[in-house]
Amino acid sequence: MQVKCFEDVLHSSCLRDWFKNNTDNLIRGRPFLRENKITEAIVTCMNNPHIVSQNNYKDIFDNSNQDVGEAAHNGTFQSSTDGIEHIISDFYKRLKQGATANFYGLMYLMDIENLASPTIFTERYINDVKNVPRQCSLQTKYLFENLLNRLPGKVKVHEPFHNFHSPTESTILNYDVYVINMKFDLNTANAIYYEFNREDFFKRVQFIG
Repeated sequence: MQVKCFEDVLHSSCLRDWFKNNTDNLIRGRPFLRENKITEAIVTCMNNPHIVSQNNYKDIFDNSNQDVGEAAHNGTFQSSTDGIEHIISDFYKRLKQGATANFYGLMYLMDIENLASPTIFTERYINDVKNVPRQCSLQTKYLFENLLNRLPGKVKVHEPFHNFHSPTESTILNYDVYVINMKFDLNTANAIYYEFNREDFFKRVQFIG
């Protein structure tokens, strides 16, 4: 895999059409697993037989060079650290398993606007979305992007998928998709640790080194 593979897909009509056609599914969530389904759509739009999704619990795997991609999903109504914790945990997990090629972290930032009432959005989160003022959602996005850019590889690709209207209700859905790229090596592992060692989530990440 290369960064350009992701760049091409995120700029493609194939993926944008997928988002348009799945707006209600993305709002609804379970049993439609957002993170897995977006990842699967990205791999499908790559149209490369060597690159597969959900291979031996890896979100994306390139059989030709052993590159690994791991995805995480975050809402602007949730903590800005949730997704980055997921990505960093996956990096260390794959490094511990012996990965030596390239790591691609894919972050999917979900932003719900004009939530309908009633809505097909998951009941568990309805109050969370309603109780977060718009300016706080934008602040979460800002903090989220700053966290991503603190990683050694920083954000390589950022593509917004915005203003998707539900065909059945007044809810509007936005997504920002970010791609980071790092090497699986001890130098990168150390760099991540020293940059993020003051963050609480390292209590739950097994640092290698």
